[in-house]
Amino acid sequence: NAVDYAMSLHRMSQKLRRSTEKVLPLLHEVDQEIEYLEQVEWEVGSLTPTSFDQLTALTEIEEEVSEKLLQWSTSRMSASKFSKASTKSKNGTKKSKKPAATSKSNARKEIDMDQFVRIDIPVADNESISSASQKYVLVGRNSRQNDLLSFRVAKDSDLWFHVAGSPGAHVLMRMSPGDSAEDEELTFAASVAAYFSRSKTSTQVPVTYTSPQYLKRLGAPGMVSFERESVVYGRPGDVETIVQEQLNSRDARHL
Repeated sequence: NAVDYAMSLHRMSQKLRRSTEKVLPLLHEVDQEIEYLEQVEWEVGSLTPTSFDQLTALTEIEEEVSEKLLQWSTSRMSASKFSKASTKSKNGTKKSKKPAATSKSNARKEIDMDQFVRIDIPVADNESISSASQKYVLVGRNSRQNDLLSFRVAKDSDLWFHVAGSPGAHVLMRMSPGDSAEDEELTFAASVAAYFSRSKTSTQVPVTYTSPQYLKRLGAPGMVSFERESVVYGRPGDVETIVQEQLNSRDARHL
């Protein structure tokens, strides 16, 4: 009758709702993994083992990806075992046990700042500044460096840049408390972020920037969410010469 049919539809609706609640987080997790792999793909494509600096960055990527693949494999095996154990528990055969907690050392190694590419922000020809007051940006060359730069090196007074909607490097403009950035400095930092991204060959690129205090680490290294952001347009072609000069200088130091 109509009442039984309505109750049947209601039960079906409730079942579909529960299934959706379980599936949506899994889809979100998959989206994050795809975004991470796209980032790694860009990083590998942007580096060539022609210098000590880039070879080191590539080696770090290899180690990082190996660790991540092991984590994914272990996570899926644990999920599979848990599912089987839960099934046995329901049948009265065996109850699953929680995995033993692993302790992690809180010790932190000192960060080698030379691993990041430093690029000084140009000043006007008629302006003279001391080396101590020279503003500059730091660039991460892979996900591990990006993670260090954004969450270990960055201070709340700095500004964090990343190309909008595309794989790219994390770029940090070092700022002293109370300092403010001029429009030209914001554009320069945005242009560097655009240069170290998949949008490198574009003429004008939207770049997001915010304070590092508004960054939140996601699952994979170098993956972040952010808020209170603004957008400035970078022109990667405008900084190509100065960036290449800095990269060549770094290469020369390691010869």
